[in-house]
Amino acid sequence: MRSRDPKILDDCDIVVDVGGVYDDSKKRYDHHQRGFTETLGFGFNTNLSSAGLIFKYAFTFLSLSSISDSKAGTMEER
Repeated sequence: MRSRDPKILDDCDIVVDVGGVYDDSKKRYDHHQRGFTETLGFGFNTNLSSAGLIFKYAFTFLSLSSISDSKAGTMEER
């Protein structure tokens, strides 16, 4: 679905590239806000696009799911 209507976006499971919010816990992946500075890490300092935010989420999810919970940590810790 494509919409910028906040009422419609509130009902979506995942929102990408609209809404003015980056919040991984709420599955909101927009990079169009002042002060946005999210990067991939690992020495990469370029601000991420919405696609980059999805990649970072997927990379983290897949990396963490491939190790046991007792060894889980942030990407920077590994």
